This record gives sequence, C-alpha cells and structure tokens, in this order.
Amino acid sequence: MYTLNPPGIPPFDVYCDMETDGGGWTVFQRRIDGNLSFHDKTWNDYKVGFNNGLENNLWLGNDIIHVLTTKDSNVELRIDFWGNRSPYLDTIRNGYWWEKHTNFYIEDEPHFYRLHLDHPYTGNASTRGWWMDSSCTATALNGNYLPRPLGGYGFLWLTGSTHINPRQSQVIPNKCYYVTDQKKIWFEAEVFCKNAQPNAHLTSITSVFENYNVDAVATSTLSGSACGQFWIGGNDIAQTGNFTWMDGSPWQYINWAPGQPASTQHCVSSDALKTQQWKTEDCGIDNCIICEMFTGGSTFPPPTTMHSTSTSTRTSNVNPPTATPPNPMTMTDCKDWSVLGAHTDGIYSINPDGKGSFNVFCDMTTDGGGWTVFQRRIDNTTSFYDKLWNDYKVGFNNGLDNNLWLGNDHIHVLTTKDSIIELRIDFWGDRNPYSSNPNGSWWEKHTNFT
Repeated sequence: MYTLNPPGIPPFDVYCDMETDGGGWTVFQRRIDGNLSFHDKTWNDYKVGFNNGLENNLWLGNDIIHVLTTKDSNVELRIDFWGNRSPYLDTIRNGYWWEKHTNFYIEDEPHFYRLHLDHPYTGNASTRGWWMDSSCTATALNGNYLPRPLGGYGFLWLTGSTHINPRQSQVIPNKCYYVTDQKKIWFEAEVFCKNAQPNAHLTSITSVFENYNVDAVATSTLSGSACGQFWIGGNDIAQTGNFTWMDGSPWQYINWAPGQPASTQHCVSSDALKTQQWKTEDCGIDNCIICEMFTGGSTFPPPTTMHSTSTSTRTSNVNPPTATPPNPMTMTDCKDWSVLGAHTDGIYSINPDGKGSFNVFCDMTTDGGGWTVFQRRIDNTTSFYDKLWNDYKVGFNNGLDNNLWLGNDHIHVLTTKDSIIELRIDFWGDRNPYSSNPNGSWWEKHTNFT
C-alpha cells in the first residue's frame, strides 16, 4: 500500500504492483473471488470507488482513474488474468494471460468517463479483455464473478441456472439483446430482465431497423422453439392508449398487427419468429421474453448458505387490495407487486411515499410473498456491528441480494404508510455447529410493526 498525491485531488492510498513487468503499476481494479460484487454497482459507486481491502477486490474510482490517466502524456494499461479459465481443462489449470495497451486514459464525469486507448496490444490474451467487449459477453470484467465459466472465457453473465449470451444490436452500438424461451407474465418478465443486469429491461424497439434486428436475433437464437409471442417493453398500463417503453425511450415507431392494439389489453408482445408484428395481450399470460442490456454485468441470485437471516416487512393481508390493480410504475412496496401478479424473488423498484423510487429485494415466495426485505445477513463480508448512525440511517449493502440494511429512513416510510405492517424474521442454518439441527429453519412474525 502506498499514498499518492496527484494534482487537483487530496492524497489517497493505492495498491502498487512493484514486480510485474518492471513494476510501478497502480492497480485500479482487482477481482480475486466473489466476495464483492461489481455487476450491481451504481454510477456513483464507480465514480468514487469501492473495495473490500485495497489488496482484495477493488475498483479505485473513476474520478481517481481520470486524474491518474490524464496527468501524463502516455499511460499504459495492463490487464492480467490468473487461474483456470475453464476448470474442466486440466492443461490450463494454472494458466496466465495478459495484455498491455498504450495511450490509455478516461475522460471526466461530464464526458461520461469515455475510454481511450490504442487498440494494438501486446500479450498472450487470446480473448481481448474489456469491461464490455464488442460481442457483449466474451469478457465482461465487471460482470458477475462466476466460479464455473460456460460457453466462453472470463467473467460471464448468469441468470438463475442458465448462462446467458446477449447478442449485440446492429443498430444501437452499446445495446445488446437477450432472448429466452422461459415464459413469464409481463410483470415478472420485466423483473427477470432487470435482475439480469441493473440497467436492463424488456426491450424497446424504436425503429424499423431495430425491429428487424431484434427479430433476427430471436430467430437465430430460438428458431424452432415453442415460443409464440415474446414480451417486449411496451405498455399502456398507466393510461389506456398512451403507450410507453419501460426504459423511457420515446414511443416513435410502431408495428401493430391488423386490428391492434386492443383497448382492453395493456402489455405489448411481438410475434418475432413469424410476422414480426406486435399486439397487446393480457399482462397476466405467459410469454417468452426479449430483454435489452446496455453495458455492465448482471445480478446473480442470492447464494445458498447454511447460516443466514432475513428480516422483512409486508402490508398486512387484513388490508384488502384495491379493486383496481396498482400501477407498476408507482408500486409502494413488494406487496403491491405481489397483488399485481409478480411471484418471482428479485430486485424491484418501489416508491412508497411518492417522493422517488428506489430498489429493494422482494421475497415473493415465503408465506404468500410480498415481503420487502430490509435486512439480510448471509456471511461476514459486510460488517453490521461497527456502522455509524448515518450508515444505519441511509443503509448499506454489498448487493441487495446479499448482506443488506435498507436504511432507517426507508424502513420508517415503509412501516408508517399503512395501518398494519407485518414483520417477519427468518433464520436458516445451524446456530450451533455441534447441534443435531445443521439445516434448521426458525421464524417469527409480528403485527403492528413501525
């Protein structure tokens, strides 16, 4: 560990590699295991940096990387990979690959930290390493950390038990599509996409060219499958006849089938394998799915663990749902999503007080579902005992699907917006490793929780 003081910013500590290739390398990223997630971090996380020890998993921070890479005229970038890229090939169990570039720098935040470097490189890395490469999957250095690559090298995306292989858009350079024959209702399809990557959604289609591109990807991926219609991101749930895309893209191109849209149906699907035309359908039926993804990684399901706790709230069942299902754009908690028909555990967006949305993890399977998880402890990679008042006020986590405290301000809003709130606490695993209950499960539930 060394202290640096480049011009324009206060001193800070870094990890210096003083041995590789002559030494003098400032390490701005390191991934050694799955104890710190990279795929679900926000813009601000990457701006300021995050780590679980400078000698462990690390992202130094885009602001610092900008300063380090622009203070001199020619900065080199070196990427090193160690270990077995395919654990089934013993011949490369202790493999080592590297590549080096010149003229590396990133721009500042107003210019979106745009990456620059010379493309010719030296090294033995046969698959060129990027934070998101041109094929959308070969090496995603900030993607989910996977111990068992499948179908490619490096860090890959994984959703559920299926390794996914997004395909790059030929129309929008930084956009990828993922097509799956898994069938879900429209609301759960949107959650499925969002849980595959933080900025993913059911796809928008904004031009005739993109429509052809999406259909070509679907045909090349699932030709001959049992898929009929595919859910895409269009809907008029908020206001009948006023269609919008889930990603906020302008509704500027349409490709309705004859007689569509139907005023009584509100979710848009595409006959991507045959006519390539759209129609509206009942949001509660099961269709195959087309997701869009831009740059970044994915969200991996919560790991199975023998020692974990989960604490969650739910609007009591004694408060019946309204006659009109709630608008998915203005869900106030996980119970609203459950009433709307979502039954898949995962990360959802809620807006309990109308002052702004935030993401939470919803337990949609335990005790009828609809639980908003405000605390989870699955291992010791995030400490709880040494946090400050402000930490508990605003919340902390190492991924909403991992160790989590949602934040006292959020918990206050969630537990005071309705008249009766239930609290549920679940414990899994062996509380005493010498007991006869190594796989025990204990729980308790309270009412009138605030």
